[in-house]
Amino acid sequence: LSNFRELEVEANVEIAELMGAEIYIYMVVEGTNIVAKVPPRSTYKPGDVIKVAIDMNKTHFFDAETEKTICN
Repeated sequence: LSNFRELEVEANVEIAELMGAEIYIYMVVEGTNIVAKVPPRSTYKPGDVIKVAIDMNKTHFFDAETEKTICN
């Protein structure tokens, strides 16, 4: 459980996009853009500052210029 807490960060929500069975949350963490897929009952909205726990076993990283996968 201690590793889980080490991955908790504060994020600024920029966009919340309803995509049917899920919502994509576009946010900024320390200047880095991050997208998260959350359940449709989530109530995040632009301007919210939220805490995000990142599960590194479920992350995907892409090169911003080439859009190629760095690791997943």
